[in-house]
Amino acid sequence: MENKKLLVDTLELIHKLDKAVERYKGREEHGELLTDDRVMDDMVEDSIAWKLHFIGTYLTRTSEAFKEKHQDLPWNLIAAIPYLVSYEYKFGERPVWNLYYETLPDIKEQVVAILKAEYGELC
Repeated sequence: MENKKLLVDTLELIHKLDKAVERYKGREEHGELLTDDRVMDDMVEDSIAWKLHFIGTYLTRTSEAFKEKHQDLPWNLIAAIPYLVSYEYKFGERPVWNLYYETLPDIKEQVVAILKAEYGELC
């Protein structure tokens, strides 16, 4: 699959994930997303984990030349995302919320920057 399509699909999935979390979590009075994990139930966490799984999968399908060119992306972590959200539950809590709140924003920002720099658009 072409790198541009993988990046666009990844960004589209991130936007869907953001909207889903926003709808579920609501907003506090200052517009910040609420982050009280006790509110979350298994079905919502599984849904978010599934989307994170695909984000990791899409990005790891980019070409080796692309990965070489964009070494600032955390490729080892990106490659580990599907494992972390799918299998880590055997050993305790999955890092779904850490990945969503702490890792995904940086990845999203880098994907947007790459799309703009290399393709001149977000599609």
